[in-house]
Amino acid sequence: MNIESTVDTAAQNIKIAYAEKLRPDETPEIAFQAYEKFEGSRTDRNEQKSLFFAGEVRNPALDYPYLDEDSLHAGIAVLDRIMHESQEVYADDQDVAEAVYNTIAYRMAEMYMLLEAKRMNDFASDPSFDDFRLSAERYQRANEELYGVPDVALADKVLGEIIGQARSKDLHPATQKLLDEVINGFDTEVAGETIHVDGMGEPSGERLPSDVSERVAVLAEILEEDTADVKQSIQQYWDTVIVPRDGADEFTVTDMAAVFTATHELRDPTNASRINIIIKDGATQLSWDTPSMSIQVGSERASIKSVDEMYAKVKHEYVKHAGGAVHGLATELPILGTGVYSDFDEGESADYLTFEEGIAVLCELAGDEGFQKWEPLHVSRYLAAVTAYKGMDFRQSFEMNWRARVLMVAKSGEEPTPAMIEKEQKQAYLSVLRLNRGTPTALSGGPVLTFNKDLAYLTGKMKALDFLEAAGEDKDLIRLALKTKIDPTNHRQLELAKKYGATV
Repeated sequence: MNIESTVDTAAQNIKIAYAEKLRPDETPEIAFQAYEKFEGSRTDRNEQKSLFFAGEVRNPALDYPYLDEDSLHAGIAVLDRIMHESQEVYADDQDVAEAVYNTIAYRMAEMYMLLEAKRMNDFASDPSFDDFRLSAERYQRANEELYGVPDVALADKVLGEIIGQARSKDLHPATQKLLDEVINGFDTEVAGETIHVDGMGEPSGERLPSDVSERVAVLAEILEEDTADVKQSIQQYWDTVIVPRDGADEFTVTDMAAVFTATHELRDPTNASRINIIIKDGATQLSWDTPSMSIQVGSERASIKSVDEMYAKVKHEYVKHAGGAVHGLATELPILGTGVYSDFDEGESADYLTFEEGIAVLCELAGDEGFQKWEPLHVSRYLAAVTAYKGMDFRQSFEMNWRARVLMVAKSGEEPTPAMIEKEQKQAYLSVLRLNRGTPTALSGGPVLTFNKDLAYLTGKMKALDFLEAAGEDKDLIRLALKTKIDPTNHRQLELAKKYGATV
């Protein structure tokens, strides 16, 4: 008997058994999403939104019924157990041991942050108490350690892009007034109160990159090579199902679910990956959810107007988010499919998420028409964070945000219409809501309290653009980035992906 071989086999079996625990269908906590705990009563949220838009309250008051201490403590206990097991299981590979440990520890840290959010909101009924102040400081510190803070240089480029776009047009007097307000500040009346909003000031003149189409060209080639059949399937659905239909030519929620189902059947006809396509009641978003391994189409999601737009969403949600989970989970190291957090060197990042969100959006932009210009949806959430860090409360951030959005969408010489303003106000509200979720949003004049996870969308685009420029014609490297949940600009994460079976 070869004792050494027997020991090696036993160790490998232990790793295989442990790897099952790293799958989200076995341990959902491994792919924990903090934002889900910030959801609330749809009825209450809609009522607060209505009061806000009617000007009856300065700020909306959000409820957080899912911030449950018992469930968070239970999740922490589960993760703590498998986190410590990892050190023994991967004792012969310190790089993997550290990556698994750090990945699990990150999810635990999110849960601890949520416990602080619960305490902070409980104390918020009297924000003058030291208990609230101390809890708020702990929450914000944890939030910033997990998700970062707005970058000063990028914030300047965002403002430069907004103002640069506005000044490139012949502004109608009403639009010029909005530009003056964004730069110099303004007063607004809400619920019998005069609210002053400080201006953003003049930017340095730097703007967001204009060479996006050039930098995503190779990515566009890869997507065309790898998903031509998917695009053809979407076009066929449009021609055979939607065009003959009486009524508007658009993809409804039901159509979106059908398109994602057809896409999945092309890629995984036996559903070996166990992915689900579901319509989520009451939701407004189209998203990938790793814990449940599902594409979720919100029942209240707005319709999609064209084949190109539908294809863009499939590339974002299925090709990158779902594809990264499926391919990564199929490797010998399942955290490649749930998202890697690791040690990092100077100039690198610890998390996979920022890059993932950035490259997913670039997959959308790498389309037939190419990148035209930066749109409000690309900068609105970052602007919400920047204004919050300038000391603006929910109402003040909202007022600044919708004005900036109108400056970007108004055409040369065009007077902003009530319908245009209403549309941008609704979107601005969502951006500010996302940035402030989890915090006592009704407060004004209090400490800076934010949920900074959405910084990843714009920061990630910048990171992914730099990655694509550096990758050049290396399609294997770009495909590897698409098929795993890593940040390939972190050399430790890239080496793990190459070593543990993440083939292209």
